[in-house]
Amino acid sequence: MAVGDQRRRRIFNPADGVMAMRVAIFNDTSVTNHFGCTAVMSAIIEACAQNNVEIAYRWPVGEDWQPFKAILDQYKVDAFIVNGEGSIHHSIDRPRARSLCALGPYAESKGIPAYLINASVEALENAELENLKTFTAISVRESLSQQYLAHHGIASEVAGDLSFSTAISDNGKRSGILVTDSVLRPVSTVLEKIARRSNAKYMSMRTRHTVLQRLMKKLSADEERPITSELDPKLRERLTQFTNMLSKSEFLLTGRFHSVCLGLLTHTPMIAVNSNTHKISGILNDALGNTHRVVDTQSLDDFDLKAQMQPWTDVERSASMDYLKKMQVTQAEFFTRIFA
Repeated sequence: MAVGDQRRRRIFNPADGVMAMRVAIFNDTSVTNHFGCTAVMSAIIEACAQNNVEIAYRWPVGEDWQPFKAILDQYKVDAFIVNGEGSIHHSIDRPRARSLCALGPYAESKGIPAYLINASVEALENAELENLKTFTAISVRESLSQQYLAHHGIASEVAGDLSFSTAISDNGKRSGILVTDSVLRPVSTVLEKIARRSNAKYMSMRTRHTVLQRLMKKLSADEERPITSELDPKLRERLTQFTNMLSKSEFLLTGRFHSVCLGLLTHTPMIAVNSNTHKISGILNDALGNTHRVVDTQSLDDFDLKAQMQPWTDVERSASMDYLKKMQVTQAEFFTRIFA
């Protein structure tokens, strides 16, 4: 078997049977072992199942599809679904952003629709903006991305983050403080220090591979291991463990966008630290009507977490609950339209 054939067999998993529609999903972030990405990909897979849509293949995050275009052309699909998440920004020095935007013209050349979903969008070059104009429809995670696109003549719909569809358990009484990391490593270092001096639990949103797991992954790299339509049950289990922990926590300090989303979903009071784009400020402003619970990274050096802990106000709780309900309905309607 040729190397190209090996790779194709490993990545693609055409399902059996006849279904209403067949799609390819790009930017499968579940491979990162990130709790939020597990939630997002679970939502996409579930939406496909509910709408009788077959997933022809899932292209993994961080893997440029363009060198494999000839292989992709061999697979008949009715549409591309591009999971944007936090990948489409600062395209001048981010090849991933350029690659994902280029899927619009590629789909157009094949005569099929392309849908960019669940995206935060910011700081793109003209080429990427022009490519986005070829997408059939776009849903973004927060209003700031919608405003950015509208400024460049691109229509989009705000649908929140797909992690909002995650099932949550009510764990009753809360106690303790949870601090999670940031996509920015220096910020993660500071957050971990804050957790230690505040007697809080600190954890990363990503489950790191052990040395043995990394070795086994390397040894199995050339095996025929297709990505199936189902996620690894262990990923779902870890996500449930994390959301249960959030539900039991009295307060959350985080630099992660998906910690903010799952914090809103579990009604956990929080303070969030700005990230590498406007996504955290954007989604909290949409959910609460302000950014009072967002701090800049420069404010962390002498940050007194316990002094800053404030429960939700009645206004905040009501606003966030209304926001979540609206976004969940919007997401379901968006999927129904694209799969019609």
